[in-house]
Amino acid sequence: MKVAVDEECEDEIRAEEDKLPDAIVNAKKRIQSRLSTSLEETEQRVNDELDQRILDLKQEFAEKLKEEKIQAEEDAERMEADQVKEIKDRKEKQIRAMREDAEHDKELEDERERMEACTNRVQKLEVKLQRARGA
Repeated sequence: MKVAVDEECEDEIRAEEDKLPDAIVNAKKRIQSRLSTSLEETEQRVNDELDQRILDLKQEFAEKLKEEKIQAEEDAERMEADQVKEIKDRKEKQIRAMREDAEHDKELEDERERMEACTNRVQKLEVKLQRARGA
């Protein structure tokens, strides 16, 4: 009986040993399948994160570009205003200098006095002419 039990145990051991390569192969297939699925999920997650980061960077770039354009326009307006003011100041100085020169110009002053005297004479002559017409 012991021999029968020993044979039966050996048969079961051989049967299990025969199943072992198939079990190992099946286990490897399951592990490979899970690994493949895990890698696909990881790759998809990383790609999604990358896509989101690209969108975020594009939005950040657009905002920075908008701010830079506004700053550049403001700088250009300030520079233009400064240049206009500088030109006006320079022209005002030139005009002031010309007026001062004109006020101190003896020849121009003599001409003004002569013009004023002529204007007074014309006005007196006009008055005489109106009196003569009215009389």
